[in-house]
Amino acid sequence: MINLDYTLLVQAAIFIVFVLLINQFLFRPIVDLLERRKAATTGAQEKALSLQEKAQREAALLEEKLAKARHEAALERDRVKKKVLDEQKQYLERARRAIDKDIPALREKAINEAKKVEETLKKSMEPFAEKIAAKVLGRSAT
Repeated sequence: MINLDYTLLVQAAIFIVFVLLINQFLFRPIVDLLERRKAATTGAQEKALSLQEKAQREAALLEEKLAKARHEAALERDRVKKKVLDEQKQYLERARRAIDKDIPALREKAINEAKKVEETLKKSMEPFAEKIAAKVLGRSAT
């Protein structure tokens, strides 16, 4: 049977003091260490997730800027191409007008030169024609 005397109180006091000492010097440091480790691990994971989300946002923003720059470059290219085509069209039109102005004069010059050549040929053909006729007829044609 259990004796309820002062030794029970002393044992209870020793037990309480021992629990308080073990709690203070053993359990608290281990629990604090585990909590710090958990906080460090969780913090690192949260930081990694945060950095990953930030990288994804920045990549999306960069992709958006790149798409906008591509679009602007395409618009600029089209604008420059249209400008060059317009300038080319104007240049060709000026050249056509200049040629159209020169065509009548060139035509007239060609006709005049053709007439001169024809007259020269007629003059130079007469002696040849006479020689040919003389050879064919066997006598002088005049």
